[in-house]
Amino acid sequence: MQQEAHAIRRAGGRPHPAGNTAGELRLGAEKALGVVLRSVAADDIPDRLHAGFAVVVGIQYADFPTYLKVQPNDFGHAICLFGFDEPTFRVGVFDPLWLQGASGAWSPWTHIKGALWPNGNHSTTTERLVTMAGDYLIYDDDVTTQRTGAVAKGTPFFNDWKMTDRRGQIAGDGNRFRIYGRKGDAYAVRVNTSQGYADDEAKPTLVFIAKTKVTEIVVDPDLVPAPPANCDAAVAERDAEWEKALIHGEPWPSA
Repeated sequence: MQQEAHAIRRAGGRPHPAGNTAGELRLGAEKALGVVLRSVAADDIPDRLHAGFAVVVGIQYADFPTYLKVQPNDFGHAICLFGFDEPTFRVGVFDPLWLQGASGAWSPWTHIKGALWPNGNHSTTTERLVTMAGDYLIYDDDVTTQRTGAVAKGTPFFNDWKMTDRRGQIAGDGNRFRIYGRKGDAYAVRVNTSQGYADDEAKPTLVFIAKTKVTEIVVDPDLVPAPPANCDAAVAERDAEWEKALIHGEPWPSA
């Protein structure tokens, strides 16, 4: 609240000390911090929480449960919901008005829903990028590759190959990363980062970096698989692959 919130407000187009509408909040968060927020209807909030997302919601403070209030006034306000306890149908709640060091509270979903602004369009989902499909290459600790490349400190990296959804930037000097392929003008590169994860734990993550920013690309001898111990078996296996391609029309072997 001392820095990031003010950056979001400014980037969203509001002067101090005014707040933001939900649309301005989404715009400001992406412009100021590279955080992508998606709108979500009120009835979809429990499902989003259950799936592991955090949701920012607009409330009428007068309708907020009394046991969660810290002042008697009435005003439009935003709080953060996180976590969902299925057996009791409760949600995790965090209010920025609470004293510094507060860690949140559990509240029945019906108590929170009663305080929401009625149309649900003032609610915003914070994307926790752990597993996504399509153009996104996210956390994967098992994929292997033989190529590595050098990337300079400060180089931005992105969630998508079109490089429109910025995730963060390279932190240290002298970095070499594994390269998993290229799409468009970007390389898919594995970095170890906590940026974009709700738990702030660094994970090996596939991101996209502009191909012009990846230099000194080499095949790392330590990553090249050792030759098979049984060459006859390896040749027979390759012959079978060629047979599948020639006779049965399956994809050709890569080498």
